Amino acid sequence: MKKRISLYAAITFVLAALLCMVLASCTIPQNDAAAEEEAAGREYSASLNRLLDTLAVSLDSFNEAVSNKDVVGMNAQADNAARAIDELMKLEAPESLGEIHGEYAQGCLELKDALRAYLDLFTEIDSATEASPFDYSTYDSRLSKIKQGYDSGIAHLEKADQLALDQVETEEQS
Repeated sequence: MKKRISLYAAITFVLAALLCMVLASCTIPQNDAAAEEEAAGREYSASLNRLLDTLAVSLDSFNEAVSNKDVVGMNAQADNAARAIDELMKLEAPESLGEIHGEYAQGCLELKDALRAYLDLFTEIDSATEASPFDYSTYDSRLSKIKQGYDSGIAHLEKADQLALDQVETEEQS
């Protein structure tokens, strides 16, 4: 789970793209429906930004807890990340941002699953005893599956960022 930098880059990228959308909307005269759509887009973008920041902090703290082999800290940060993801899932994106929201949602759900699976794996290892040892023969395959889920989640976030950038570029050309 060392792609924390990729997540930060993705968040920064989407924030820049959304800022461009907001700035572009300020210069174009609009009718009431378009103005409402823009306002909804700004509100969605602000909420998304807040939640992605919370998620990034939680993931960073989760990684720190992993480094310290702190199961309680891992649990707390995984829970914080899950709450941010649950809130993101409840966001209502304007129609024009629906596909982007879908990619963010899918990516976040996959990250949430990967965090839980990693936590489960680590907890099993941490709670193993001589009488009931951990079966290391499954470790590599389980870790590989977790990494695939994590990488897939990051790929969805990157796709969402690219969709947002494409949308901003299309709006700027209009």
